[in-house]
Amino acid sequence: MNPDKRKFIMSLSFTVCLFIPSILLAKEDSLSKNNPVEGINLVVMKTVPPYYPRKAVIEGIEGHVVFKFETDANGHAQNVKIMESVPGRIFDRSALRAIYQWEFKPKNTKNLIYTMKFKLEK
Repeated sequence: MNPDKRKFIMSLSFTVCLFIPSILLAKEDSLSKNNPVEGINLVVMKTVPPYYPRKAVIEGIEGHVVFKFETDANGHAQNVKIMESVPGRIFDRSALRAIYQWEFKPKNTKNLIYTMKFKLEK
């Protein structure tokens, strides 16, 4: 094999190794126990897994994002606010994109709290 072809194959392999972990999906985890609405059992009816940010995969970073939001008549999250993000801002974009596609029960409810955890497979 000539040196140029070998170099190309090695760089292609390296690129694939970097790309594949970025398409890993974050695990959706349990609901926060800090739901401030008395007597409401928040249930996630439909989820779309958030993507695990490539930088976090490469650096082995895990964390979570805590949201405060309300649900509309269809059970979709609206007026979502990030209350806490650990480590700061790494998972925010991915988590927000995901939660807006989720469906919750009960519908038409305010002041709900949800914690989305990001953990790497061991």
